[in-house]
Amino acid sequence: MPTMTTIPLLLLLLLLWRWTRGNVLAIVAFTSIFDAASALNFGALGVSPWLMALAICLPLRIAQGRQRTGIAPGINKPGLYLVIAFYLCEAFSGVVYPFVFAGIPVLHLTDLVPLQWGLPNLAQLCYLAAASVIFMLTITSTRDELNTAFAWYLRGCITATVIAAYQLANAVVHVPYPDALFYSNTGHAIYHAYKINGMWRLNSTFTEASDMAGSIVPGVAMMGWNLMKNRIKLSSLVIFASMLIAVLMTLSTTGYLCLALLAAIAVLGYVRQVAATRGASPSKLLVLVLLFATASTALIASKNVRTQTYKIISSVILNKKDSDSYKAREESHSQALKTLSDTSYLGVGLGSVRASGMAYTILASSGVLGLLLFTLAFLALFLPIMHPARTTSEENKSSAQRTLLSLSMFVTGMVLAGSEPIAPVLWLLFGAALVYPGFADSVPAELSPIYPRHQGRAVPDRLARPDWAESLAVRTTQARHP
Repeated sequence: MPTMTTIPLLLLLLLLWRWTRGNVLAIVAFTSIFDAASALNFGALGVSPWLMALAICLPLRIAQGRQRTGIAPGINKPGLYLVIAFYLCEAFSGVVYPFVFAGIPVLHLTDLVPLQWGLPNLAQLCYLAAASVIFMLTITSTRDELNTAFAWYLRGCITATVIAAYQLANAVVHVPYPDALFYSNTGHAIYHAYKINGMWRLNSTFTEASDMAGSIVPGVAMMGWNLMKNRIKLSSLVIFASMLIAVLMTLSTTGYLCLALLAAIAVLGYVRQVAATRGASPSKLLVLVLLFATASTALIASKNVRTQTYKIISSVILNKKDSDSYKAREESHSQALKTLSDTSYLGVGLGSVRASGMAYTILASSGVLGLLLFTLAFLALFLPIMHPARTTSEENKSSAQRTLLSLSMFVTGMVLAGSEPIAPVLWLLFGAALVYPGFADSVPAELSPIYPRHQGRAVPDRLARPDWAESLAVRTTQARHP
């Protein structure tokens, strides 16, 4: 059945199709932020906006003859094979294991129920198939298409940040807030904005605050990478600060731990960059000094700031074990491990159980083999960075490193508080990390007579596009053989 989200979503898809020029990945990445909404509801099952976007936009792009099917040359093949093996393992578990281990007790929400194959398994298999389509679209895209997709992912994070600010205004001064538009998925338990120790905890367009934190932190990582590697712009600095504040307003342990890890990686990366270049950018050092000085002055001079800081730290980290949410997560972890043991470490199948934390969910669903394949696929992404090819340009290397940083933050968030590995942005990042290091940066051999000065050397991005190269080859052949 249609929801309050359906019509606005269709109008949004029309605009996104025009603005992105039919870039399906960009449209899916942007609409993925509407995590708590549903385009259509079928009883207790809801269709996510990104899934509807994929179902509408991909056939249109195929009908226009604009969708490539060839995998990007130079792809990281070990990583590709491991991802495919993981998909097959998840699909096999969802189809077979619920029948093999039928009847054993599994945790459903807060109760133990006998295992049986049902709609949740079918729904998760459909989402897994959609995630695999996102992955295939990514590894068959050009560099420009991927850059556009990530630009729209960042715009999605900015949109969620703006909506979070509006949600805070609704909580404080009671301005109208469109709950029916953003929270139309009846299949999810949605935790609206509420107070912890007198502080508002926001969830924006997501089901809960930890989901919001885990989804926006990768965007914070991307913006931080851009600020570290490129010239600082005031607009980029404001966007970065706004997204950072939005994550802090979630009061999420997941978000705070991800930010701490991101800060540690950023410090090490910047020190390494300064050592490599034998110097530091004065403007970036000035920004860091001003931020440190402002924070230190506020903590020293204001008792209220010190009190609020202590309340946040105690609520989010120190006293977290006393919260009901922590106890519920511990119970789900224990039950997931018991389920794993009851099935001889094979799992009960995709969609049969959902634990708090992606690692526990994979273990309980597809067993030790599923978690091993996912871990190996993730680690294989770092091979081209550790041993880069001599043909890899600095631009591609930087794009790959930025993608791996964002993916590491996303995976960290999902391991801490995620569930099934079916998020579209997860596989967009996975696919991009596989193909970025191998993108061509020199004119192909068959085109070298036309542009001999670029043969074997880095060339502008417009010369490295497969579409452009193919078009040029066709025109050249026609000119030689009219």
